[in-house]
Amino acid sequence: MSSRALEDARSMMAPGNPVPADAFGDSWDSPPGRATFQRIVAQPRDSATTVRRADRRPARRRPGRPWVLAGSAAVAVLIGAVAVLAGRPAARPGQLTTAPMLHYTLTGVAAPVLATQLPPARALLLRLGRIAGRQPARPRPPGADIGYVLTNEWYMSVAVAGGTNTVAITPQVDQTWTAPDGTARQVEHSGKPWVGPIGSLLTLRGVDHRRPASDSTSRTTEEFGPLVAALSANPARLRAQLLRASEYRGDPRRVPEAYQLIGVIADLQHQPVPPRLEAALWRVLAGQPDIRYLGTVIDRAGRRGDAVATTIGRAERLVLIISPSTGRLLGEEDIDLTNPGALNIRKFPIVTSYVAYLSQGWTTSTAKVPGP
Repeated sequence: MSSRALEDARSMMAPGNPVPADAFGDSWDSPPGRATFQRIVAQPRDSATTVRRADRRPARRRPGRPWVLAGSAAVAVLIGAVAVLAGRPAARPGQLTTAPMLHYTLTGVAAPVLATQLPPARALLLRLGRIAGRQPARPRPPGADIGYVLTNEWYMSVAVAGGTNTVAITPQVDQTWTAPDGTARQVEHSGKPWVGPIGSLLTLRGVDHRRPASDSTSRTTEEFGPLVAALSANPARLRAQLLRASEYRGDPRRVPEAYQLIGVIADLQHQPVPPRLEAALWRVLAGQPDIRYLGTVIDRAGRRGDAVATTIGRAERLVLIISPSTGRLLGEEDIDLTNPGALNIRKFPIVTSYVAYLSQGWTTSTAKVPGP
């Protein structure tokens, strides 16, 4: 393989591949290395069923400067996220323990998460849209034009090399501020990653890339989708805007549209979403026949919710949890129904990531947290 081809491959794969550029040494310039490269860049026969979304955010450099996490609530949430892992039964050697599955209740269905036939979510989403549209706007004190959102997030990263794999589970609390011009600041407080099973030093280096904390600034469109203020409350126009904002640009040949819509809608919620727009979001999803009702659930913050989901083939299920009393999005769950081939886990389904949206509000600067 030429050095130019190798650099092109590395450049293409960089956003989703944290393995250091020199980790492979000269192993690429050999028959096995070239064969591996060809397998990586080959177009899957059915890309819609092989796409992975757990690390969907584009990678970017995070400035390594010191910061202070404002507010004790965020730290308390992070402690709770770590406790989720600590409270799990110890795995046998070579196996990985993951975050517990939420308990979904659906009349007549014993295990909704695994069900291949789920009822349509259209009527529920239309009702939730009406409820959301009736909610009052969040109070905005004088001069407070900076949106603020607090989330608890949990991710599982997998690195594979030489037939072995390493899995890192990282709980974190994120504080996100968004200015009217679209500038976003995010302060991320990460718990210590739980790493296991370590297949090799190479795969360990591949997942051991997260800093304990970061403080970064970006354009909203780089990280969390379009600026909320620029979105239409008309469902038809809004749907087109959401699909254009997807990393797959609305192309259903790459990823089903429902999958794309859920991804963009979940990312948007890192900005305060006004009730009228929240209502329009649920009306957009109501028009997707492949959005199905998963049942009622108590989310990771102890709140009651209605769950809707879309499924990619028989492999992956994306879930949104919505408050039945306010129509607000409470959380997002990404669930693997089967083993994608690289996880040393015996029992499926498993949760590969989740986001719990804990609070939203308005403040006067990106260094302040809204009051109670």
